[in-house]
Amino acid sequence: MTRVAVALVLRSGRVLLARRPPGSHLQGLWEFPGGRIEEGESPAVAARRELLEETGLTGGCLEQLAVTRYIYPDREIELWAFLVTGAQGIPQPRAATSMRWELPADISPEEMPPANGPLLDALKERLGPRLEASSQ
Repeated sequence: MTRVAVALVLRSGRVLLARRPPGSHLQGLWEFPGGRIEEGESPAVAARRELLEETGLTGGCLEQLAVTRYIYPDREIELWAFLVTGAQGIPQPRAATSMRWELPADISPEEMPPANGPLLDALKERLGPRLEASSQ
């Protein structure tokens, strides 16, 4: 099983999405930035490292949002999701073909890897009334 840390970066009510590059597993789909948790690394440290490596964003407040498992036909992953607020910088698509900010209510789960669906649900649940206010 592969352990993965992802960062759900929230800014002005919108969450950052990255498009998977050609040749990658599930290429072309939109996902939350993140990557493998290295041996001996905590999920929170991995989320910060991956956020920097994939987007150039630093800092911010990290809040554990969810831990889920998903089994694809060719692999099993454990996802550690962290809500990130107050990250500094302008995101650059270092490991993706492009990035975009999207209101959580407007994100289509069909555009994302199946493993990200529960993370999107957890984000919407966590934001609750904030989500409704930001999408009006």
